[in-house]
Amino acid sequence: MIKFSKPTNLNGSELLEELNSAGVIISEPPVVDDNNDLWLDINPADEVKAAAVVVAHNGNITPKEPTVE
Repeated sequence: MIKFSKPTNLNGSELLEELNSAGVIISEPPVVDDNNDLWLDINPADEVKAAAVVVAHNGNITPKEPTVE
């Protein structure tokens, strides 16, 4: 697990999509600890790529409306 600063508007599912798009494979869901740090279970070789994604992340914090799909 590698520690990052938690983005202000964190949306876990969007962050996972962004990480996958950048080629970062995450083994477990993101975890935010009591210190408000974000922990990602990723390969240490992907830390720089993941850091760029986390810094740029501005997740949608408004709940999605259910759809028929």
